[in-house]
Amino acid sequence: MECLLFAAVVIAAAIALGISQANAKEKARIAYDNALTQLRQHPTDPAKRIAALSRGRIYSNLSRNQKGVALYDEVAIQNDIGAATAGAVHQVPQTPAPSPAVPSVSPADRLEKLDDLRTRGLISEDEYQNQRARILADL
Repeated sequence: MECLLFAAVVIAAAIALGISQANAKEKARIAYDNALTQLRQHPTDPAKRIAALSRGRIYSNLSRNQKGVALYDEVAIQNDIGAATAGAVHQVPQTPAPSPAVPSVSPADRLEKLDDLRTRGLISEDEYQNQRARILADL
């Protein structure tokens, strides 16, 4: 009789322990899901990334009966984090692109070019005089 009572107590303890581990695993899964949700909302926040990684490892460990986190689990966690942060625009300081250098043309060169255009008949005498006046006014 004592043997049966002892066996019943052992079985009840094992069941309770199993339920306790199942509850802990479920709580860890919920915490991990919540951390991933937070990370999706703030994908560039390093603290949210670390929290998701930590909670993922806790959940993974409980899923493996507290025998540690396997490499497979690490890759799965990183994939989850990558999916949560996909499309995030990470702010990288940008230096402005250098503007193309505008070659500096001297007024003498401009006047020479203008005279060449007039000589070839590409501009009229009035256009030549107007442009020449503008070039000289810029001096």
